Amino acid sequence: MYLKEIKWMAVIVLLAILSGCGKPKDLKFGMAHNVAVKSFSTSGITLEAVLPIENPNGYRINAKDADMSLMAGDKEIAHIKQNLPVTLPGNSKGEYTINATISLSDGNIMSAMNVFNSGADLSLNGTVNVSSFMMHKNLQVHQTGIQNYLKPIIGQVKLF
Repeated sequence: MYLKEIKWMAVIVLLAILSGCGKPKDLKFGMAHNVAVKSFSTSGITLEAVLPIENPNGYRINAKDADMSLMAGDKEIAHIKQNLPVTLPGNSKGEYTINATISLSDGNIMSAMNVFNSGADLSLNGTVNVSSFMMHKNLQVHQTGIQNYLKPIIGQVKLF
């Protein structure tokens, strides 16, 4: 009798695990605010900002690091690395402090500011290393229209 109940329990547990392993839902990002410059040089900048993020998945996601290129057409204008991990609880909405280092490809902050202010169509390409439970994955990122997200950030950056 107990063997039959154990088999059914194993089937139920297996079905619960498999139903939780469906394709993850996309995270939803808000506009960054409270942007602060942590360090600044002519070749790059380290920023800290608060970013609203919604995780519609029923499980925690850890974004360990990100490595991306900011592109204007087919030309890389900056390389971005996320410095600190961010943990997003399942089914949550919250604001998270994000640290990132932005290295300018040509080493010239003024030419990068000219690109930002020119209205060029900017895109973000790269990977984000995420984990949840025992799963680790590098997610590919390709996002266009990045200039819409950068305008509020650039406007809040106080260099002096």
